[in-house]
Amino acid sequence: MILSLRIKSFFQAVLTIDRQLYLKLVAILFLVAALSLLSSVIFQVHVGTVPTAYQVFDISFYHFIPFFLWVLCLPLIHWISRQWPLNPTKFWLQHLVTSVLFAFASRILAIWVDFAIKHAVGMTDAAPLSVLWDVRWVVLASLPKALLVYWLIMFLFSYFEKKVSARSIDKLALDTDGGTILLSPKELLCIESSRNYIIVHTSTKRYRSRKTLKSVSSQLGEQFMQIHRSRIVNTEAVVRVIPWRSGEYMLELQNGLHVSSSRSFQGNVRIICQGDATRPATA
Repeated sequence: MILSLRIKSFFQAVLTIDRQLYLKLVAILFLVAALSLLSSVIFQVHVGTVPTAYQVFDISFYHFIPFFLWVLCLPLIHWISRQWPLNPTKFWLQHLVTSVLFAFASRILAIWVDFAIKHAVGMTDAAPLSVLWDVRWVVLASLPKALLVYWLIMFLFSYFEKKVSARSIDKLALDTDGGTILLSPKELLCIESSRNYIIVHTSTKRYRSRKTLKSVSSQLGEQFMQIHRSRIVNTEAVVRVIPWRSGEYMLELQNGLHVSSSRSFQGNVRIICQGDATRPATA
């Protein structure tokens, strides 16, 4: 049951990842791999050996196979960042253990894939599995770089997501049955999706508008956070967070409205609790 919920939350995190953010991270990882290859070539020249085109191609496997593996791992790392948000005082042990596991796994897998490809195309006669033991010291020596890549990705996720969420508007236009309503983001307490409409809650009223939750969320500032597939709350309007069911919470808003979160977004609820030390996290 718990495993199925974790898998579901993982795929929801993959579906909600910003495409531009993903492409930026891919570009940064590619730049890291390219600079690493360039430094290797410069070192060869420095020691008096000018590498041939074939040798550069051979060395490129060492630098670019990890790049492809890290790109494949981006959705998983994005999900981890949702489960354990970066915080100066919390979740450091989880990230430390996870980063070490990622570093070991990425280096071993990268070297195995490296020699598996070379063995398949005839560049080497060595069996991929037998090579792993022979290069064990290379794996250990390259662990610090893999650790730095993990933390780089994690910090970039945090930085870019905050930067995107900081783009807010002064007024949100809602087309309702009674005309177009202009609301300040500060007035909004909660926004819920209902089929082809959204329901916007303020302290005194609720409005229905033919918009999507995704289109509205892209216009709101960082104080708004998604706690459910169909629900966004103004974190400044949350007065109490009550543990409900496993991984789920009930959030009480300033107007007395109670809204529930889902397990998939429990990481966001943790961020809400951390954002204000005076906000009670339990009933």
